[in-house]
Amino acid sequence: MALSFGRETPVLQLSRPPRVHFAAVLLPVWVHAVTSPLARSGGLDVFQRTMLALSQAGIRDVEEICTLMRLDAALVKTIADRLVEQGLLARGRVITKAGAEALAKGSVEDGEPRFLRCFQSPETEQLLPRILVAEPLRADARRRYQRRVEIEFGTAGKPQLSKALILRDPRRTARRPSDRDVIEACRRHDAATRGRPSEAVPLSSAGQRGGVSARLGPVRFHGEPTSAYLVCFLREGDDGMGRGWQALDPFAVGETTAFTQSIADAEGKDSELSELITKLTRRSRQAGGHAMRAAEQQATQQIRADLVRIFGEQVKGDGELFAKLVAVDRDIARNNPSAREDVAREVIRLFEYLLPLVAHRFPSDRPQQASSVERVRDREFVVMANNLGVLVVPEYFRQAARSLGRGLGTDVVRAVQAAAHNPNHPLRALASARPTFLADLDHARVLRNRATHARTDAPPAESMEQLRALAHDTARHLAIDVM
Repeated sequence: MALSFGRETPVLQLSRPPRVHFAAVLLPVWVHAVTSPLARSGGLDVFQRTMLALSQAGIRDVEEICTLMRLDAALVKTIADRLVEQGLLARGRVITKAGAEALAKGSVEDGEPRFLRCFQSPETEQLLPRILVAEPLRADARRRYQRRVEIEFGTAGKPQLSKALILRDPRRTARRPSDRDVIEACRRHDAATRGRPSEAVPLSSAGQRGGVSARLGPVRFHGEPTSAYLVCFLREGDDGMGRGWQALDPFAVGETTAFTQSIADAEGKDSELSELITKLTRRSRQAGGHAMRAAEQQATQQIRADLVRIFGEQVKGDGELFAKLVAVDRDIARNNPSAREDVAREVIRLFEYLLPLVAHRFPSDRPQQASSVERVRDREFVVMANNLGVLVVPEYFRQAARSLGRGLGTDVVRAVQAAAHNPNHPLRALASARPTFLADLDHARVLRNRATHARTDAPPAESMEQLRALAHDTARHLAIDVM
């Protein structure tokens, strides 16, 4: 079954087109219709509870909901769409019986098999990070000019015609995913709807079938996969990585990796696509690079000014410390996977820079014997940390106390030891202001390790503000020479 674009080919639009200048690209997909045995359950977030409560009260107009919830219309519609997919709202934002029960309980439980549609990339054979329950919004094909097609969004109301470029698809047949693949894709989609990043699911080999499917029951496939195209959007504007465009998330789960990679791969081999992107940005690559560097310099200057406003002019007295703080805020502003990885590393480097300086200025009044067999009992370490006001002592630092080695673990153990016997030690102030700092530091360490050693495990965007606050609190209390 070959992928081809004709007037009868389904064209699916999941995300809404942006209001600024954009171009549409059609990503070929195989659509599998399945019944999954995986149950969905979990608590409702505050937006879902509010939306259901407003619907139950008879408030269903989008503008009125936006005013009451103080949210953008696109976000309100996205929340409503996801509730429709879960069967908690009907079309028109009318609450269903299941929605009323979920609102009363504060959670949603669904133990019944669910009819789903999952997308598969023909090029990589991966399951893409979007599982559909409801019928997707469909666009109609009007005209086709070789690889360009004219499609119409929204046949009711005010239809909008748009031209799109079809990405070439090298594969002609669809490989059926295993039960395990479908269940794993469902799990990742459910996690993404709760705010955790999703990603494409690699297909397992045939020998890996069983296990999960044996426990949960088989996944039932309904017929052969359907050839379709997914409408994706490229928006004008730098993404901080040197490109003159941004890929909007077509899956509505906060993940653009699969789409971005497809575009990046095709652009190098496809002159027509490259020309489209050049026209989209209205500038050459070189001009775009100059504009990006100028914008970054301006943003960096603003970050430096903000840090001086927060910490005072004295923060510039330690150039290395100031540079690390600037790097953290700058990479958070970039907000791409590579930059988020750098944030995780910089926060740890900040501790690794400051702790030896603090140890030199505030040595313990009970120095330990320098010995290769020197140990601190983990119970003693926990007691000392608790006495400083620390609420949680992670296992990593307990192990470091039992078997001292080099690195961050040793420095933290030494600092806690010194602070336990020195009332003037700055770590006391940090523990008092941030009782969870050891747990936060351990979390930052885990994010750093994943970013450094895993293939594509960048820290999630929602963890950036926590890392920024940890870096600022650390500098505020441990940078005793300049603060």
